[in-house]
Order: sequence, then C-alpha cells, then structure tokens
Amino acid sequence: MFKNLTIRARIVAAFALILFATVGLGVFSISQLNAVNRSVDDLGSNWLPTANTLGDASQTFELMRLRQSQLLIVAEAERPEIIENIAKASKDLEATLESYKTMIANSDEQALADKIYGTMEGYRTNSQRYLDLVAAGDMAGAQTFFMNDMQAQARTLREAIRADRAYQVEEGNKAAAQGIATGK
Repeated sequence: MFKNLTIRARIVAAFALILFATVGLGVFSISQLNAVNRSVDDLGSNWLPTANTLGDASQTFELMRLRQSQLLIVAEAERPEIIENIAKASKDLEATLESYKTMIANSDEQALADKIYGTMEGYRTNSQRYLDLVAAGDMAGAQTFFMNDMQAQARTLREAIRADRAYQVEEGNKAAAQGIATGK
C-alpha cells in the first residue's frame, strides 16, 4: 500500500500518524488526570473536612463533659459561670454537628451520623436533668447521675463519633488509593 506513495507522501503520512498518536495520548492523559483530580477533590473536599469536623465535635463534647464534671467540685458561687460555659460548649457542639449534616456523603455515613444524633439527643436530655439536680442542690444525686447514666451515654457517643471518624479515614484512604492507581 505504501509502496506506490512518493517519499513526500510517506513522510506526511508518518507525521500524520505521529500527530494522531500524540493527540490520542494527550486526550487519554487529560482524562486520566481528570480522574486523579476527582479523587484528590473527593479527598480534600469531603473526607478530610468531615473528619476534621467530627474531631471538632469530639473535642467540644469532651470540653462540655469537663465543664459538667467541674460542677461537682466547685463552690456554689462558681457554678453560674461554669453553667454558662456548659451552655456555650453545648451550642458549639450543636453548631458543629449541624455543619456536619451538610457533609454526609452517602447512606453508610448517614447511618453513622444517625447514631451520633440519636445518642446526642439522649445526652442533651440527660444534661438538662443533671443541671436540674445541681440547681436543686442535690449534689449526691447529680454525681451519681453524672457518673452512671451520663457516663454510659458519653461512652456511646464517643464510640459513635470514633466509628464515623474511622469511616472518614477509610473512605479517604480509598479515594487516595484510587487516585494513585489512576495516576500509575
């Protein structure tokens, strides 16, 4: 087929073949880079910020627990300030968990989030009961309630947040591995 072509035609055909191969490789490379970019974007805009938000929620919850425990050991005159700090930590926690709702990516994560929200709702109710016991001056009852009922709920909430954070890390690792595999 190429025997009947002139040298000029053969050279033009060879350059055209090289041009088409280069364009094809370029299009393929761009599509693969877009896949890598999607993986990086998923990691950077979903899994890492969500894990960070859950870390903030965990830290704020522990601060609230600390403040609640302080009520048991401070003088009565210091309690209003601590109660105010508890209310602030509670609002901060609510705001953090509210912002987390917008980050939920799929049904698996929603199930983990529902456990957090359900446990938090029960903890919120018990927190008010605890504050009512403190306000009534029943410090022995408040201590027993804090160390038993509220402690068990706190443990459950910690486990729920920890499970969701582990899920974030696992899914983030999958996104990173997918990007690396696509890049290779």
